[in-house]
Amino acid sequence: MLRNKHHLFLILALSALATAMINFNLTKAIIFDGYLTNPALVSGNPYYLELVNESSKGNWQLGSPFIKEWRNSPYLYPALNFHLPGMIKSFFDLSIKSTLILLDYGAVFVLLASTLAFFLVLFKFNYFGYVAAFAYIFFPFRTIEWSRTINPQVSFIPFALFLLFYFSNFRFWIRELGMAFLTGFLFYIYPYYWTFALVLLGLSDLWEWAVVKKIIWKHLLKYLLIGLVASQYFLNFWEITRLPYYRETVMRIGFLYSRWPAGLYTQAAIVFVLLLFFLFKKYILERQPLNLEKSVNFKQLCIGLAASLLVLNQQLITGVQMEFNSHYFPIALIFMVAMTWGMALVFLSKLELRNQFLRLFGFLLAFGFLYYGFYWYTRENPYRMPERYPSQDQLEVYDWFNQNQIRDAVVYSPVELNDGILLLTNNYLYFHGSQELHLMPTEEIIDRFTYYDLFNSNLTDRLAEEQVQVFGHTFQSAWQKDQVLGKIRSFLSRKPFVPATLESYTAYDFEPMRRIRMRPDFSEFAGHLKKYNVDYLVYRHRDGNTLYQEVPGQIVFENDGYIIKKFFMNN
Repeated sequence: MLRNKHHLFLILALSALATAMINFNLTKAIIFDGYLTNPALVSGNPYYLELVNESSKGNWQLGSPFIKEWRNSPYLYPALNFHLPGMIKSFFDLSIKSTLILLDYGAVFVLLASTLAFFLVLFKFNYFGYVAAFAYIFFPFRTIEWSRTINPQVSFIPFALFLLFYFSNFRFWIRELGMAFLTGFLFYIYPYYWTFALVLLGLSDLWEWAVVKKIIWKHLLKYLLIGLVASQYFLNFWEITRLPYYRETVMRIGFLYSRWPAGLYTQAAIVFVLLLFFLFKKYILERQPLNLEKSVNFKQLCIGLAASLLVLNQQLITGVQMEFNSHYFPIALIFMVAMTWGMALVFLSKLELRNQFLRLFGFLLAFGFLYYGFYWYTRENPYRMPERYPSQDQLEVYDWFNQNQIRDAVVYSPVELNDGILLLTNNYLYFHGSQELHLMPTEEIIDRFTYYDLFNSNLTDRLAEEQVQVFGHTFQSAWQKDQVLGKIRSFLSRKPFVPATLESYTAYDFEPMRRIRMRPDFSEFAGHLKKYNVDYLVYRHRDGNTLYQEVPGQIVFENDGYIIKKFFMNN
């Protein structure tokens, strides 16, 4: 019991210290730069914050956080990871900024503690578990930073709990029921986690059956519980697959019809670690036998690496690749790091150098925290970058909506105000570039985009380059995959690589749209505003003498940067 309390204290203390390091610049901004007095949201991804904000309004569908008419349509993505912080925001009546700061500290602390816990269980409460955990937490080439707390970081907490049960020595039914419930729960959290968890469980059971040469029927009961917990997810999935625009939506978010291998660099790293382990086992362990199970369960790690290869190659069977494959990398990295440090533990134990190494690691850990703090102190601080903050003119626009208690209205606004309109005023938009990630006919997205921010020349002159706002990854995913394959072919053939352009992959002609935007028709524009239930126009002051001035309505606000006009055709 004393030993467990000691580990608990270490986990909490180290998690708190690591959280402070990760949020070093945020803490400085709060204490020294008055960050709390400015409504700007410097950290966090606006897209995820917008989903949390919409959830806090009591919208459990989350069909869209941007478009009012689509907010109650069925969700495409599992939404529980947004509902949890949304409920916290609603229950405590927090601003979206306060919610984000709470997650920056609270969620990061919990996910780091969860990570330390399952690594410690994996290493059977050997102090080497802390070594492996911090090697993973501060791995220099992570594709997703811990500080991006909303998703998938919040989502990682239940996945870490799943791994805690998976690596544990709990009694059979406690372990099985824990893994089953958490796997079912992950269906509502993040697709990359539940797909991996299912494959990991399946491979683990197949291994156990192969060892005893028979099916262990009680193992199958957990899959019934998984199906029961995830039943609402399957009902929603059945509902949305019947929608006529389901197929085009999933193509926009990155479902690529391809059988090419995915995550080639990740797969190469996995194969290298597996090869290293088998060489280690053959040429070191067989000559100097050791009881591996006393240090770390290498069988579970091998199964985890095999599961990583399987999820990265499922398209060889299904013909459908789920973008982005890089989101599997943080999962595979868990098993690669654990395998590498597990071998180091066995090797050092044999040489009786483990205790000396742990002392050295303690010193290096203290030095690492100091170095990491110095690194964050001296690097460019996002909280001191003026471009991250809204201008005074923009703040006055948001203030007008708030002071006049305008809520749930539909606003036509320029691109630079979109996220602020959503997050700081709790209104909706005529168009947002991330709507392509949600269920909606592509035809409507094109229609809205045609008259979006009409006099933004940067947009009009670069429509093909901005196609992700309309088509998402429909063309981009195929282009990116061929870029990687082209580089590999070039390396193998020693021929120069000539990259293709995204435009060459784009099966859509933007020229008619450009002509409309260059010479917009007033009646068509006004018809769009009426069609999509626009209540307010917000436009740049420099565009005040354009077609915007002809729109019927009353100017209710004006400053040096922007004009707000109440649109009369819908009022």
